[in-house]
Amino acid sequence: MVRASRSPQWRALALGLVLAPLAGCYSYYTVEPVEVTPGDLVRARITAVEADRLEGAGQLPTESRILEGRFIERNGQGMLLDVPSTIRRTGAGLEVLHQRIALDPRGVLEFERKQLDRLRTGAVVAVGTAVLGAVVITQLQGEPGKNDPGGGGQPERRRPHRIPLLRISF
Repeated sequence: MVRASRSPQWRALALGLVLAPLAGCYSYYTVEPVEVTPGDLVRARITAVEADRLEGAGQLPTESRILEGRFIERNGQGMLLDVPSTIRRTGAGLEVLHQRIALDPRGVLEFERKQLDRLRTGAVVAVGTAVLGAVVITQLQGEPGKNDPGGGGQPERRRPHRIPLLRISF
């Protein structure tokens, strides 16, 4: 039986095709809290006093003074963020549970908005496309010295590649 060998180039191509949709470079940009709109992904650095207040109320999901999540709304008393708090196993998958946290604007040291960095993402896509193109071109080119010019001799005999589904040995 003849087995088809998988070259490293084809593995790299398959890996590139799987990971290509995940390529996206994000950056955080400092903004004023009034510039953030509901639904934006944000990161808030809070003071120690605000962290103690949230911890005492049982609202602080981690011991960090940095909260990352989705901005929900701004009201008279403060801002409301939806932050991931824990992960729960459900059947064969995982579910991320979120918690809404009310922040006092005086307790926020810095507010950042997560945005797609178009320049870095474009560079990643361009490099990935170039690598993918190089792999495809390399695979499609024939290997020098392997071609028979013809002119006599027996015709080349090739056996088809077989993919065994079931093999029973006695």
